[in-house]
Amino acid sequence: MCLAGLILWLFYPKLFYPVQTQTVRSSNYAIFRGQPQPELAAQATYDPQLFQPVAPWVGRLILKDKGVELEVPMGDRYQLQWPDDPQVNRYRQLTKRDVQFTAQAIASQASGNINPERLQRQAVDPLESLAGARPLDDVWVKLVPQRVEGSTITIATEPIQIAGTHYALVQIVKSEADGQSTVRHFNRATGKFDGPFSRMIIPQVVPDRDGVLRFTTKGLEASRSNQIGWYVYGRKTTTGEFLVQAIAPRQLFQLNPQATFPTTEAGIRYITKQTWEQSRQDTTQVAWLANLPQSRQRLGDRAIIRPESDWRLGDRAIVMHIFGGIGGAQAEPTTFGIVTGHFSYGLAEVIWEPLAAELQWQITYYQIYAHNPDGIISGKISWAEYMGNLERGWLGNRPIADILIHLPAVTQDYDFGGTALSPWDEFQTQLMVMMARYRVGDGTGAALVTPATSCVQDSNQALYVTIRKITDQVAGSAQIQQWLAQNPNHPQTQRFNQLAILGQALEKELEPLGIVRGDWQRSVQEVIGTGQKASFLGEFMAALTTWRTLLPRAAFDRLAKIFLGQGAQLWIIRTNQVGGTNPQIAPLPPTAPHFF
Repeated sequence: MCLAGLILWLFYPKLFYPVQTQTVRSSNYAIFRGQPQPELAAQATYDPQLFQPVAPWVGRLILKDKGVELEVPMGDRYQLQWPDDPQVNRYRQLTKRDVQFTAQAIASQASGNINPERLQRQAVDPLESLAGARPLDDVWVKLVPQRVEGSTITIATEPIQIAGTHYALVQIVKSEADGQSTVRHFNRATGKFDGPFSRMIIPQVVPDRDGVLRFTTKGLEASRSNQIGWYVYGRKTTTGEFLVQAIAPRQLFQLNPQATFPTTEAGIRYITKQTWEQSRQDTTQVAWLANLPQSRQRLGDRAIIRPESDWRLGDRAIVMHIFGGIGGAQAEPTTFGIVTGHFSYGLAEVIWEPLAAELQWQITYYQIYAHNPDGIISGKISWAEYMGNLERGWLGNRPIADILIHLPAVTQDYDFGGTALSPWDEFQTQLMVMMARYRVGDGTGAALVTPATSCVQDSNQALYVTIRKITDQVAGSAQIQQWLAQNPNHPQTQRFNQLAILGQALEKELEPLGIVRGDWQRSVQEVIGTGQKASFLGEFMAALTTWRTLLPRAAFDRLAKIFLGQGAQLWIIRTNQVGGTNPQIAPLPPTAPHFF
């Protein structure tokens, strides 16, 4: 790392929080919660031809003196509990913390961040930290019960944060200033938006504390995304109207890209040069990058236009997410002109969407997210809640890129003669542990950005630990080694060899100086470390040994090129402040200095 890199490291926290103030500020969460809200119906009926439930089990988490309850829309409550399972017990052991606010947490709260004040107690487990992350019991989730017995639900994994209980696929005919909107539903029989008309409430949210709108309904019917339609998420009010709480452009999830790049060279050029070229407000682009065989490349338009033939129900992909900044008249301040943005991982799966009757991507973010003024919670978050939420989503005011990485060596499980390995499951575990730690700030009450700990650093710690644990387990198992030796030409062996090569390439990228960070090495042995505060020298060395992951854009581009070079198919989803018209802002792509 050069002198410029050292200077960057010294100013690193200011890149993410360029405005430092001692003034007590209100949170965006408080501003939005202070607005009048329509009364929602506890019991409502939905036409299944027009509306679908978000999931079979949804509800609101309620933090108790000990434990967590789930209140379903009808009002019934269930006690949530974990199973007595060795892996789940290990996860809880590694994430339980006694929470006591430090001076940093108190200062963070005074600056307008939402810190988990209700969690100042002993042995806070990851379910409690999710339910108590905000001041009110307003965290809605979907979950998959392992078992339901009476009023008790047993779950084996962290619930997914959601927006609304039901959703519809509509085209907006007219949006009005008072929130009353006329929409027309999609008709599966004709494949067009010629279904029934409905009146919905799509509220115009108030500006945040900096005067910026998260989403505007002004001219929403003229948005380019309105042609393909919107998924709207919400609940019915006591007067029977559907209140929209989140919105998502349908085009982003369809298996029908607008651009294709069938060679590695073309794909790398797109990643480095073209991904952010189009930065005009209310635009989207979906691109497919792959290294196709020469025979398919010669097929011309047939291969290029119809890549959806490559996807099957249940196909999985790792998601790399990044957002940029806000420019224009209401531009965010920057340091040295660098737009850092935010980096995270997630997981995606090809599902059958019943309203459109088509295969689509379903994206769940695994957000390692510092405490913030919006009430965004570190954890598993649906696309609609994280991106499309009208109050705290980023769809309407930031440029976004999601890369869906499909590589069977990573996304498929292994069975070596009875010994099972799953990089997919291991990666989820690593991310979930880190997310739970962030929710309580490792017991301090504040998850803060430093040169050695940030969304991009800790997300990639989870990736590094996954690679090392899988490769170490294979290297240390005589049974697996014997199976590989006896089956050199087996497709699974070839797949694992590809995983090993990918792991070497990723490790080289994540360890640019050839030195393994101490906390990352401990994480390989312990799943995740304990989060002790490092000294100035310790933070400097930790940042130095993984300097390529300091800035989101640098890590995003480098890792995308590695995955593509190792044979992955990449599905890139780009949006620029999508929704209604807002002339006060403009999209700013994330940046990184050239030496990164």
